[in-house]
Amino acid sequence: DITFMITGDITDQSLTAMQEYWGEDDLWDVDYVQIPHHGYLAGITNDTLYKLTTPKAVFLDCSRNEYDTNAVNIQEHLRWIELLDIPVIKRFEGINKITIQ
Repeated sequence: DITFMITGDITDQSLTAMQEYWGEDDLWDVDYVQIPHHGYLAGITNDTLYKLTTPKAVFLDCSRNEYDTNAVNIQEHLRWIELLDIPVIKRFEGINKITIQ
């Protein structure tokens, strides 16, 4: 009974198309969301995704170097999430394996 939204490289345009198709009902309520584009601000210009989904937490998958050097404004993206008081789970190295107990 845990739901995930794996966003891949979702953009504002694709998010708008999804809203037009599904509306803004319970389909958007998910437990966890993957931050698009490894946290890069590439095609995402605001916090709409996180306001729609209201996740318990989000996953950031990027390298330690990208995070530390603020590659493509990762820190700006994280500020949107922090302002919504959503915890960020960071993964900097290793395999993409998520275990929730």
